[in-house]
Amino acid sequence: MIIFKVSSVLWMAVIFFLSSLTKTDLQDLPKFSDILGHGTLYLILGGLLYLAFDRRRGRWAVFISALYGLTDEFHQHFVPGRTPEIKDLLVDTLAALTAVILIKLMANRQKSH
Repeated sequence: MIIFKVSSVLWMAVIFFLSSLTKTDLQDLPKFSDILGHGTLYLILGGLLYLAFDRRRGRWAVFISALYGLTDEFHQHFVPGRTPEIKDLLVDTLAALTAVILIKLMANRQKSH
């Protein structure tokens, strides 16, 4: 559906904006753990991408989310006070996978009722 495709791109822009914030800028935001922040952002991205494409293609939603996470970590290399971390990429990927699994489970549950 087009609404989910547009929402996915807009959500990627939100992630890019947040990734562009310097360490000093981040001090002005509410305190979240890095893992919780990445997990939430990429759980939403994975869900939006899954809903944007043919739902039989959950792997693509996870792959695109992971690829975007990789570019996000690369981008952070150039932001003052920020560093790329493999841990963040793993959290991004697992969060997207979790979104796909949860949506599939909810859809299967709807079908059985």
